[in-house]
Amino acid sequence: MRGARKLVDEEEPPPPARVPEPLYCPLPSEVPPKEDIIFRCVTQKQPRKASATLFYRESGAEDFTPLPMTRSPKGWLEATVPAAAVTGSAFQFYMEAKLPGAKEPLSIGSADGPNLMPIIDGAVPMNNAALAMLLQGKDTSMRSEPAAEDKAPLEDINKQYQIDEDLRKYHRRLAGSVFLSVGGGAFASTYHGKVKLDSHDYDPNNANRAVLPVSAGYSMAPLFQVAPEIGYQFNERFALSVQARIQYTPLDSSGWVPLAGVSIPPKYALAFFLRGQYAFFTGGNFQFFASGIAGGGQRTFLGYVAKKCDPTNAARFCPAGTTHSDTISGGPIAAGAGAGIMYHASRWLALWVEARGISSVGPIILLGEFNAGFAIAHKFEKAGPPPPKEELGGWEKPPEQAEAPPADAPSE
Repeated sequence: MRGARKLVDEEEPPPPARVPEPLYCPLPSEVPPKEDIIFRCVTQKQPRKASATLFYRESGAEDFTPLPMTRSPKGWLEATVPAAAVTGSAFQFYMEAKLPGAKEPLSIGSADGPNLMPIIDGAVPMNNAALAMLLQGKDTSMRSEPAAEDKAPLEDINKQYQIDEDLRKYHRRLAGSVFLSVGGGAFASTYHGKVKLDSHDYDPNNANRAVLPVSAGYSMAPLFQVAPEIGYQFNERFALSVQARIQYTPLDSSGWVPLAGVSIPPKYALAFFLRGQYAFFTGGNFQFFASGIAGGGQRTFLGYVAKKCDPTNAARFCPAGTTHSDTISGGPIAAGAGAGIMYHASRWLALWVEARGISSVGPIILLGEFNAGFAIAHKFEKAGPPPPKEELGGWEKPPEQAEAPPADAPSE
């Protein structure tokens, strides 16, 4: 990184006798990082009575900061942007001036279309000497040996600005964010081949209490399931997470009383999945995504088989396994895919809904379900360097190295 030629500062020059534009603000083509920027403007009409405001936005901020411009001794409308706000690849700003009796303000740029001033190491600070050069129509870019790596092409800055504007406008989750999601659903269904019930009404001396197989077909799934999740947003489209699926299926609305020698069917299922999510289409605050999961547990999910007979009715014969509700268990390993819609209410809050199918192995059972929920995201930023130590009521700063003036610089 090479330094710029230093312009020896001088007295503030006065505004031009003939102001070339309704609102005239001589501005440099680039500014250095972490240096104050002095903005000076003048109006063609009523220059001594006009008022103006500079609006600037720091890197990463969503809103513009208004900075009223004051009258300098030479007649300029003047405002100084602090060095701490001059960071990033480009400085964003716009200006508005008001004339007495005028209905519409004069402006340079707007909140929707601000001006972009490249921030480049080695650029000349905007001081009185730089202002004098701009008034003479000279370029203030005076880096002694411009290097390719020091340049920040305006095209790249504009592209990055558009990306930043989309993020500000549409609140999409930032890349590098960690997110927590909670969702759930109900009224899912399963499709299976011939399987056995999770309970075993077995008595070798009673033909009506034999193990009951369930023929192929559809069965209801859980009363409800909950799917908490923690993940990482790698970029604007792709996220990877670990998701748990906790399912509860009551055996009967009135409770289930097991008979002697009958095992109680499981009511809960818990499984953990690695889940990938890819946003294939984005429109405003909405994202349409596809997802894939793979994982397992002791049982990945349950299917529900309703009871078909009331044993208290002695006049009615009840086949084995139909006097109570029961369950069928998905295998210990499962994988699936889904599709859904996510709405970003802000950068940190999103609402989502998803439909997905899961297939277990051992036995093979297909599950279809709908889930909905919300996700909270946060991007952890590295802390900046600690401030200098405070001593004797002031701020102790490291001494700056004096730079020898160039040979062609005017002497003081």
